[in-house]
Amino acid sequence: MSAKTKRPKPAPRSTKPAARKAKPAPQRKVKPSPKLKVTSSKSTAPVPAKAALVAVLPKVTHLQFTANSQALLLARQSTKTLTLYDLETRAETPPLKALPTFSTIAMSADSRYIAMGTSTGIVAVDSAQSGKTLWKTKAADTGGNEIEELAFSLDASLLFAATAGDNAWLRIYNAAKGDLATGFDTIQGATCRHLALSNDGLFLAHAEIRSNSVLVWHLPSRQVAHCIRLPIPNGPIVGLAFGATVRQLHIAQKKHLSTWNGETGQLVLDFEIPPAQSLAVLLEGNILATTQSASEENPKQFLHMHSAPTGRLRRSIALPPKLALSRLIASPNTLLLALPSDKHTYLWRAEKLL
Repeated sequence: MSAKTKRPKPAPRSTKPAARKAKPAPQRKVKPSPKLKVTSSKSTAPVPAKAALVAVLPKVTHLQFTANSQALLLARQSTKTLTLYDLETRAETPPLKALPTFSTIAMSADSRYIAMGTSTGIVAVDSAQSGKTLWKTKAADTGGNEIEELAFSLDASLLFAATAGDNAWLRIYNAAKGDLATGFDTIQGATCRHLALSNDGLFLAHAEIRSNSVLVWHLPSRQVAHCIRLPIPNGPIVGLAFGATVRQLHIAQKKHLSTWNGETGQLVLDFEIPPAQSLAVLLEGNILATTQSASEENPKQFLHMHSAPTGRLRRSIALPPKLALSRLIASPNTLLLALPSDKHTYLWRAEKLL
């Protein structure tokens, strides 16, 4: 007989409970770095130039960069307040009270003063630290005309106010006390809009709408250095901006953009552009940005980027069609671009717009 093969005994069953599958550790939500954080409104509209976006600020009516380009002075018509917005931390200071019908704002380069102009022609200057009103004009002083733009001189000694309407010449105040500065032979009855101050603080340019010209003031001597007359067929003046030096004064008309030497009044460059509404200088004066707002003929809106040396159109960026666009505002270091509207404000990195 063949030997019976012994079957192996089954291994004894373990009395230990089977090990349970370990649950994956819950993933922690990582907050983005404050430098890359995007402040967004509740709007569902597509964001233009999203790759260049720094922030979307809701309900901002007017704004201005501080001189060091590290913060924004924000004005909100809905709350009648002013706040300072830190671009690195995204923190806002406690609000200061604004004038009820403000139409424009400005901040001095040393951050001492905040100026406000109203739709009824009032100009007021507040302390930026305390919010206390230092002085305020009466509406009758400006004929009740809306204050269109304000700008401080570089040393914060003067405040320039451009107004609209029939009684709308340029007004120049002593910033500390509010009395009219002497020595400026301004033209009464001239309709002045669109102010621009040169980087060295020596020259002020402003548009005169009726004659379609730009006056360039030499501030130390308080004299008009040049009067630049522009072709009327090219349309009304919609924006002014100095480049790196006074030798690059850029003037945007509705259909043309021209560059002039502010010291000599000579034309440097002139080229045709899509219908423009506002102008800003970016990237150390190498790029000129303009906005094109919707019209009956063309409902589309664009941000156009032009080469300053050649006038070549570098890029056109579509903007949301139903926004009421305000004027472009570039940071003093020309690296950031802000575009306020009736709903929210876009803030972009200029180099990423190209």
